[in-house]
Amino acid sequence: MNPDPVPGVVWRASTKDELDCLEAFYRGWEGDFSIPYRTSRGELEHWMDDPNVELERDTRIAVTADGEIVAAAWVFAGSRSDRKHRAIVMTAARADHAECERPAIRWGEQVARSRFAEYDDDLERIVRSFAETHETSRIGAFESEGYEIVRYFVDMTRRLDRMIPEVPLPDEVEILPWDNRWVPSTHEAHREAFTDHWGSVPPSLDEFAHWVEAPNFRPDLSFVAVAEGRVVSYSLNGVYPEDFDHRGMREGWIDTLGTRRAWRKRGLASALITESMRAFAADGLDHATLGVDAASPTGAFGLYESLGFEEHSQSVSLVKEVASSE
Repeated sequence: MNPDPVPGVVWRASTKDELDCLEAFYRGWEGDFSIPYRTSRGELEHWMDDPNVELERDTRIAVTADGEIVAAAWVFAGSRSDRKHRAIVMTAARADHAECERPAIRWGEQVARSRFAEYDDDLERIVRSFAETHETSRIGAFESEGYEIVRYFVDMTRRLDRMIPEVPLPDEVEILPWDNRWVPSTHEAHREAFTDHWGSVPPSLDEFAHWVEAPNFRPDLSFVAVAEGRVVSYSLNGVYPEDFDHRGMREGWIDTLGTRRAWRKRGLASALITESMRAFAADGLDHATLGVDAASPTGAFGLYESLGFEEHSQSVSLVKEVASSE
């Protein structure tokens, strides 16, 4: 199954042999549309190694007669909870080949539907994608295929040359540097912490382990809060050097932050954020950055503002619900 034909290009699955060409394609696309990040070769390889991805089934690229990649599509499916199944569709098309966008979106939905059909249940089926708020043409392409903007997300940054406060911890809690021995306990904490977060589908242990093998994950800058031998809160952090010049700052990203329900409102998230900021500064970074759901009911937005974070950019989550009988 391929996307609908587009004159002048051939659709086919991607391969690991063309990672350099894929990276060059994403560099061009990100420049075309002022995307506030840069996708690295290492990230692309990590996507290909995702335990839920089979390249022949879940990837497509549009290639011109002279071998140039001008569009790409990915489907990440397989995540499920006791309430729903979710697939993530990621598409990109160079500005001079915008006609590839909608066929890529439709193909992604078809693949998601075929993956959903593997499950004999009546759970909700969700296809989800993302876009920066200024990408009006791409958002419009998704909306024309039945997707709706259902959530806004905000990236917030904080300078590290400002005073970083000390945050007291409960006596029974200690903050420890990341170690892979904490993978099972952090996985359990993450599943609990994100149960009530909008759009969250808890990862399997294999999926979670794959996250902490990402090329930009920095175990030396990541931390867990431990009580009675188990992780009760965590901050998994990354650094993306390929973004430094483009974004004009050397950032440490607080990529995933969570706290078990019973341990909320006790300062653990604040303590982990400030510990992360001190580690970032010691590593020569000058900003800390994190992302937040603008409508989060947990009060996260206000917490981050109280620690000095300010809004930097916005993105949207686009969702289409697929009936289980379709």
